[in-house]
Amino acid sequence: MKLFKRWRQEQPLKLPVRLVREAEIERWLKKQLSELLRQHVDIERAYLARTENRGQNTLVFCIVAKSNDVNANILQEVADILASNAREGLVTLFISDAQEAELRQVCAPFYLAKSREEILNDIASVRAVARSYLGSEDAFLRPRIPFVIEMLDMIEARVQAMTWPPEYGAFDDINIGLYAVRELDEIDDGRLSDPVCKLDYTLKHL
Repeated sequence: MKLFKRWRQEQPLKLPVRLVREAEIERWLKKQLSELLRQHVDIERAYLARTENRGQNTLVFCIVAKSNDVNANILQEVADILASNAREGLVTLFISDAQEAELRQVCAPFYLAKSREEILNDIASVRAVARSYLGSEDAFLRPRIPFVIEMLDMIEARVQAMTWPPEYGAFDDINIGLYAVRELDEIDDGRLSDPVCKLDYTLKHL
């Protein structure tokens, strides 16, 4: 049995909540839901999590929208996706800012809505930070900065050339975040690695 409802009350989610396992059906579900959400411009972020209550696990689809006036057809569209392949029920929740803050403690969004211009601005901002280190006398840092800038230039060219919104997984091969965590995390308390990792995460969850 599948359950769908709108939930705007300031009541807490029932913890513990944990990120879903990357089972094949859930990877498929994230792809299908992402493609659906791109058609609804008022939806900003979405999460797929599991709640535990009295030993029962429930798959929960949490949506953050710009307003309360989201097209109600999305509930039926989600139901149609599930009807074709899903092996279990899914609870759909429209969550408030307070509920999202609680959810973010244990679960990251799998969908983020951003325009091409916003992504290009993010890339430019990270590149500016990276270039500020080009004159560094640090023997460890100096040879690594050009690599980061080269990666950013490559990503920028891809963003400019591709159709928008991008297909799900279009940036799965990007590894600048992993590089930054391993090599640059200690520089100025993350002044460079933090924005690089944030950009990397955003690209992989468009």
